[in-house]
Amino acid sequence: MGGFNKWFPWLSGAAAVATLVVSLVVLNTANPEPKQAPLPEAAWRVATKFILTAVTRKDLQQAYALSDPSLRSEVTIKEWRAGRLPVPYSTVAQIRKTNWHNTNYVHPRDALINVIIIPKEKGRAWVAQVGLTKVGHGASAHWLVDDFKLAIFPPNPTPAMACARCGRLARASGSSKSPQRERFAQ
Repeated sequence: MGGFNKWFPWLSGAAAVATLVVSLVVLNTANPEPKQAPLPEAAWRVATKFILTAVTRKDLQQAYALSDPSLRSEVTIKEWRAGRLPVPYSTVAQIRKTNWHNTNYVHPRDALINVIIIPKEKGRAWVAQVGLTKVGHGASAHWLVDDFKLAIFPPNPTPAMACARCGRLARASGSSKSPQRERFAQ
């Protein structure tokens, strides 16, 4: 009986390690992570056109046509025409795609994307989530915006963070701080 007591901890430890290895292999191969489909160009065009018309309040009729009934149902047509839309107002200088913490998703008939909106005047850029849905079938299928909301993510992006050339721009403006330091100093 003494030999069994001596080897029992080693045997149970080996069994536990074998169970762990087998379970990790099974878990990693049972449900491979699905590949993310790229955002269709038509969906991106609708999202940017909606931002340039609804957010800026430039062409409310076109913004209405680009919105899904689920988004339009939040206000009356009279409120929509008066500019009281369920989306925040801002001027827009640039729109950039972003994928904050991998929250974007694209499926064949719907998508949710994050965009950075950089205003024309000196203001802070902001992040919005744009929901898109594909309606219709065949040749009549088209994308509409069915959700638009502010995304509350720290840190609030600045134009320097959104710019791919921010390092060169920060140094060209005479700033001695690195772009990384400027990001956290704001």
